[in-house]
Amino acid sequence: MSGLDSKKVARNSFMLIARMFVTMGISFYSSRIVLQALGVVDYGINNVVGGIISMLSFLNTSMITSVQRFLNYSLGEHDSVKTNQIFVTSLNVHLALAVIIVLVAETIGLYFLNTGLEIPDERLLAANVIYQFSIVIAIVNVLSIPYKALIVAHERMSVYAYEAVFQSVAVLIISLVILNAETDRLILYVFLLMLVNILIRIFDGWYCSREFGEKYKFYVNKSVLKELLSFSWWNTLSNSAFFIYTQGSVFLLNIFFGPAVNAAFALSNQVNLSLATFNSNFVMAVKPQIVKTYAMRQFEDMRSLLVYTLKISCVILGVISMPFMIRTDYILGLWLENVPEYTGEFLNLALWLTMIYSFSDPITSAIQATGKIKKYNLSESFALLLILPLTYVLLLFGTEPYGVYYVRLVVFFVFLFVRFYFLHRLLGFSFCLFSIGVLLRIMVSVFIVYLMLLQINAFLPDGFIGFLLLCFISFVLNVMVSLFVAFDKSEQRNIISTLSMQLLRFRKK
Repeated sequence: MSGLDSKKVARNSFMLIARMFVTMGISFYSSRIVLQALGVVDYGINNVVGGIISMLSFLNTSMITSVQRFLNYSLGEHDSVKTNQIFVTSLNVHLALAVIIVLVAETIGLYFLNTGLEIPDERLLAANVIYQFSIVIAIVNVLSIPYKALIVAHERMSVYAYEAVFQSVAVLIISLVILNAETDRLILYVFLLMLVNILIRIFDGWYCSREFGEKYKFYVNKSVLKELLSFSWWNTLSNSAFFIYTQGSVFLLNIFFGPAVNAAFALSNQVNLSLATFNSNFVMAVKPQIVKTYAMRQFEDMRSLLVYTLKISCVILGVISMPFMIRTDYILGLWLENVPEYTGEFLNLALWLTMIYSFSDPITSAIQATGKIKKYNLSESFALLLILPLTYVLLLFGTEPYGVYYVRLVVFFVFLFVRFYFLHRLLGFSFCLFSIGVLLRIMVSVFIVYLMLLQINAFLPDGFIGFLLLCFISFVLNVMVSLFVAFDKSEQRNIISTLSMQLLRFRKK
């Protein structure tokens, strides 16, 4: 991969993954305290109220992808003027988007909160108060997007990492504060979260102004605006479908089972997201290079980088997820004093889904680099929109709450082959390479390791020592088995050669 800045990719990957070791530990401890302070019902209310805001902000997610893609592309072309035009135009677009979110949130969203959700009468006032704070958080996050996109496009991952650590520590402090608070703890919790988000937004603006000279101006470049909106429109379809099925599942669980199951669902998602973020941080470090190699027409480098990214991301997920899959009850018992019913089942299925979904982000980044996303996003939207009605039917037939994941697993696995088809059609990448040389190899590797760990776990002691041993064995087996099963011979040689060179450099130091 000669055209790539492989050192920068490796450095940024290490920085982001190291960040996660810190933030994940803090996050787990914080959520334990928050659950203890709020109780199961208030914890579930916070989750479902946040779901409304997330649904209202789906347009924002579309703009994130669009701004990130165009900034990466312009930096790959070394066009500083175009980069400035994209940044300033996107800022004004996000300002308009913030106004739209407020209008919809204070009308449709507020009506749904008070009439469509299962919230105890005595907590309805608190739910309305935190809803207003959540709207402020959503607006602050909307206005932060162009700044964060610029930081990532310049590959300043250390800033991104330090900011996340600060946020995690702040949330930990907040959780300790509300644990001993005599006022309404749910309201205080969300209010303090709002203040933290505002501080981070102020820092992002200051940093981008100092480092890149980018400041707010009331200016919109019409050609850039047209490109951004055209690109984001098709992303809006798939992102809206994504939020419909994810937040729709939250609402369905609330309607069928109540806030307690929402709490179990939220807790399992928190663990799953924390583990999955190890992988997403690695992918985040690679994504700018994927787009930049396309902009520089280095297609072979792009293909190689994509294949390595897919395989390595699955190894990372396997190392981290499998001990949690095998000792779910122990981890949840260690983390929480009172584990809500169904949390373990939710978590196990969510981890398997994450293994499948890990293919999505790198492949989507490669397809978006081409700018030809209409048919891809239409196909993805159709697949995602199938999930919610099928889930509703399952729940009507009396399936357990964790049945929401069954449909997701099937749909996402089948859609992998649609993703491979678009890679072939838009970039000329071999369908067989990705379906057999990547997916099949990874599946065989994952199942071999998982079955071996299940057998080995039976001979390991209970408790913390046993879990640590399982984690170590998971690391060794995932690395060794994937090296000889998931990677082909040429990839094996490249990996061994790269590791050998790094060891020699380390010894010289």
